[in-house]
Amino acid sequence: MTAAIKEHIDKAQKILIIQADNPDGDSLGSALALEAILGDLGKHTYLYCAVDMPVYLRHLEGWDRVSSQLPSKFDLSIIVDASTMTLLEKLVESNQISVIAAKPCIVLDHHGTVDHVVPFATVLMNKADVSSTGELIYTISDELKWPI
Repeated sequence: MTAAIKEHIDKAQKILIIQADNPDGDSLGSALALEAILGDLGKHTYLYCAVDMPVYLRHLEGWDRVSSQLPSKFDLSIIVDASTMTLLEKLVESNQISVIAAKPCIVLDHHGTVDHVVPFATVLMNKADVSSTGELIYTISDELKWPI
């Protein structure tokens, strides 16, 4: 599965990193980690969350780069810490989910089995044997020899 992730990321130049409607430390930390890792790989990243970042997360450097507006152009999206559509309701309600579904999408999560999985995911890596999505991203990066 990491080979498929690498293939999609290698092909993309502009990558949209999406958090759920209920961001927490793992989702924001995972988004920021991917932003740094992918940036080191020469990719242009855009951080998205449909809601304003909660005050309790604003101590994490980079929280202010997360936007509630979808970019007009991107090649690939990566959804972090959310493999269920119930956590992306604002995108569904606004019908902007169709923009995401029209392009390749990688879903990275650690919650194991969930209801209403993201049906348009090109790659779905949902591993319950890791403690967090951040750990999953570390594992993928290590396996692919990406700089951390």
